Amino acid sequence: MTETDYDNWLRSPSSIKCILVEVKVNNGSETTFYLSDKGYTTSPTDSPANTVYLPIIKGGLGVSSSLPLDGSPSLSWGDIEIDNTQADRDDWLFYTWKNKQVQVFLGDVSWPRSDFKLVFQGKVDDLSSNARDTLFLSIRDKMNDLNNSISEVILGGTTTQKNSLIPLCFGEVHNVEPLLIDPVLLKYQVHNGAIERIIEVRDNGVPVSFTATLGSGTFVLANSPVGTITCSVQGAKFSGSYYNTAGDLTYHIIKTYGLNPLTDSDIDLSNFISFISAHPQPVGIYLSDKTNILSVVSELLSSVGASLTVNPEGKFQIQKINLPSGSYAHTVSKKDMKEKSFRVATKEQIQAAIVLRYCKNYLVQENLQSGLPAEHLALYAKEWLEAKVSDSVVASNFSVSTTVEPQETALLVTTDASTEATRRLNLYKVQRYSYSFSTDLSKLRMNVGDYVQVTQDRFGFTTPKVCQIISKNIDWFNNNIEFEVLT
Repeated sequence: MTETDYDNWLRSPSSIKCILVEVKVNNGSETTFYLSDKGYTTSPTDSPANTVYLPIIKGGLGVSSSLPLDGSPSLSWGDIEIDNTQADRDDWLFYTWKNKQVQVFLGDVSWPRSDFKLVFQGKVDDLSSNARDTLFLSIRDKMNDLNNSISEVILGGTTTQKNSLIPLCFGEVHNVEPLLIDPVLLKYQVHNGAIERIIEVRDNGVPVSFTATLGSGTFVLANSPVGTITCSVQGAKFSGSYYNTAGDLTYHIIKTYGLNPLTDSDIDLSNFISFISAHPQPVGIYLSDKTNILSVVSELLSSVGASLTVNPEGKFQIQKINLPSGSYAHTVSKKDMKEKSFRVATKEQIQAAIVLRYCKNYLVQENLQSGLPAEHLALYAKEWLEAKVSDSVVASNFSVSTTVEPQETALLVTTDASTEATRRLNLYKVQRYSYSFSTDLSKLRMNVGDYVQVTQDRFGFTTPKVCQIISKNIDWFNNNIEFEVLT
């Protein structure tokens, strides 16, 4: 079946939509349970062959996804309601479901199994029940695979630093405090692995001699320190290569770190390649404390206004709020929307100024007595550099202040910070609204981050407007999708 054929079926009023769920479970041994909302049996030539999908799904079957405006990662959740009226599935409560794979397929009851399309792939959070006749299978997207510590490797040994985490360094960072790993040898570590370069080492702000071992992320001082040792570093190398952009680092971090590192099969590679090409700005981040992987990639990607997302097929993507856009992949008009579902969702706050913090000084050192030039001493006493852009006309017209809270980034270069600040200001110095509307499953292929041309007879949409989808809530069981779009 071609993509066009499938789309035509989604729009057809005569289609008999059927949901198939395949979920892994351990009930003494690893097995797969086959569930459906209508009942379905595969043929001898299907894969899996001669398999019955039990018609026991009685509700739920929904999942939500979003593209947060602040760049924070979004975990998608949903529930599948399973019939237990006869109490014949009570024992399911004692099986092992957590973190098992779950897949949802959509097709017609008359189709061969091979024509059903994968519409969701994720993990089971768990199975529970709060009603006599219903079990609830909670599902989540694969973003939760990254919801764990990036590293818990401690130094060990017998020194006073034995319980300290070995730091991690990605991209370029300035004036970080390395971990002293051997006080006798005066040996320090800046990354748990190979690095590109140690730019300089300073003792109370004064450059000092050192010998670096880049393959282990360590260096040894030539002389005993008199004060605080800091250094500037170009960090992690992955398979022999150094990377310093948000997209590159995100790609390699999610494939290298955590309890279950991802593989290329988990990633929308064309999306990542496109993003990396469009975002060459250098970034850097230094981690000396226990940190969540999601927090790390969020800090990197939000620096350029982007977020990590998971598409319905379970592939990781990088998406970005980036209006206005003249191009669009989809169209939606009044006839596509469920009656009276089109409404204003939120009114975004006007911003007349943006301040971005960049080029972090990881160890603020005030009142250094080192004979350094005054401008250098001023830099070491300041944690951040700041790029500010403002629009006095907007401030006057909307009676808003140009004194705003700074937003922290991992950016390094003044021009990059100024460009990003200007982009954000241009986005929010005009009045923007988000709108929500509901459709049936015919618009299933519209995903978070996509651009859509919307036409309606309300709220100024008589003339079509191009919007960006920022949330999608699917209810497969009730043939409903609620979208929220920003314009």
